Amino acid sequence: MVAGSLLRLNGERVVAVGQTRVGFVAAWVALDLGNVETAWVHHESARVAAREADSHALLAHAMVQQAFVLTEVNETAGATDLVREARASAGTSIPPRLAAWLWPSEGEVLASAG
Repeated sequence: MVAGSLLRLNGERVVAVGQTRVGFVAAWVALDLGNVETAWVHHESARVAAREADSHALLAHAMVQQAFVLTEVNETAGATDLVREARASAGTSIPPRLAAWLWPSEGEVLASAG
C-alpha cells in the first residue's frame, strides 16, 4: 500500500512538472503573438503547477517569466517586485544555474524601466 501511495505521489509530481513546463512554452508563444493576457494566464497556471510539484525552482522560474510579461505592459515596479519575490522565495533551494539566472533577470527588468 505504501509503495503504491509513493508511486501515485511521484506520478502526480511528474504531471505537475510537465504542466509547469507546458505553461512556460504556451506563455512565451502567447507573448510572442502579442497576447499579454493569455501569457499571464499561462504563467499563473505554471505557478500553480509548480506549487503542486513542490518545486521551488519551477516556481521561481515561472515567477520571473511572469515578470517579463509585466515589462511588456510597462509595469516595471510590479515586475521588479515579482523577480525579487522569486529570488527570496527560492532561497538556496534551487540549482546554482537557476540562481545565477535570477540576478540578470532582475537587471533586465530594471533596464526595461529605462
